[in-house]
Amino acid sequence: MEGEEIKQQINTWFDEKLKNPYFGAVAAVWIVSNRIVFFSLFNFDVDLSLQERIDFIHKHLQSYTFLWFTGFYATIAWAFVWGIVVMLVADQVNTFGKVLYKFCHRSKNFLLQKIEPSKWMETRDHFEIEQKNIQFEKEVKTQRLELNKVEKDHGEVQKLYAESLKSIIEKDSLISSKDQTLKLLEDQVRQYTEENNRFRVLYARYGKYDKFVEVTKTVSDLIQSKGSVLVSNADFGIDPNPCKIKELVVEYEIDSESKSLTANEGDIIEAINNQLAVSGTPKSIEGSKWLENQEKLASLMSGNWELEWIKDGKSHLEYLTVDAQGNYFIAGIHAFNLVVTEFNSDRIIINKHRLSGELKSVETLSYRDSNLIGTDSEGYNLIYKKIVEL
Repeated sequence: MEGEEIKQQINTWFDEKLKNPYFGAVAAVWIVSNRIVFFSLFNFDVDLSLQERIDFIHKHLQSYTFLWFTGFYATIAWAFVWGIVVMLVADQVNTFGKVLYKFCHRSKNFLLQKIEPSKWMETRDHFEIEQKNIQFEKEVKTQRLELNKVEKDHGEVQKLYAESLKSIIEKDSLISSKDQTLKLLEDQVRQYTEENNRFRVLYARYGKYDKFVEVTKTVSDLIQSKGSVLVSNADFGIDPNPCKIKELVVEYEIDSESKSLTANEGDIIEAINNQLAVSGTPKSIEGSKWLENQEKLASLMSGNWELEWIKDGKSHLEYLTVDAQGNYFIAGIHAFNLVVTEFNSDRIIINKHRLSGELKSVETLSYRDSNLIGTDSEGYNLIYKKIVEL
């Protein structure tokens, strides 16, 4: 800010404060209350030194308290009283001035009308023109305010219109996009329906060996709705043969041609190019390896055996039979299912499950002279001796 601007602002502030009658009243009361000091500041004897003048003012101030001497309370009271009086008088003076002005104006017009008619007519015409101009200025001001309001309202309407237009364009674009998506879905549904009308599941069963359940409707519904089936207990809601890798056998018809396929547990069956195809998963690959081990177990342990198990110096004998599916029979009664988890030249690890699927024990065996020797997880030493039929 420039120095001249600062000076101008200070002068303006003082001018505004000096016009306030309260400030004038306060200044007047303070000067009257402290007239001795105020008078002395401007009327010291020229022969007095600066120190003598200071001593004079100091002695004068010593005889009064600050508040009493400066008239602080009295100044406030007088300023309040004088302020009210000045405001009342100023209001009356303004009213009297207006009345006096009207009286003088009428008197002047009356005298002009009586003494100088032409001058009076000229004055009257001038006054009428002036009144019309004042009225016209009021109307122009009113119309300008109305015009500003109309322009403001018009701007708001334009803004709302632009926002509405933008919203309509966005919604039209969204509707168009949804229409395209809907049309694409309808085409896909139509194509899928046509393909489904050409496809029909005739029969499906899930299980292993002699333990199967029919799942025709489930397989048909999954292929119709999803286009694929995951061969698993979860999708079919049942485990017909615990501890075994199940398989799904499907017989179906496409374009009046009958076909069939078999998939192991964990495989995925998909409808591709008017036929069903099987694809493997990590679980099904692991299951295939398990089936290979089960086949090795069947080739190794199928037949009759004498089992001796020893613990704490006590020996027990048991005669058993293992069939080609790894089923464990004791005295002709199916007691356990054998599941191979590891099969190599060094050892065989077998999980022995009860028929409910509960794990009974884990046996670790090695092959020696047509016998299987090892231990189990319950702490028994095991000796499997093959019984050779004569």
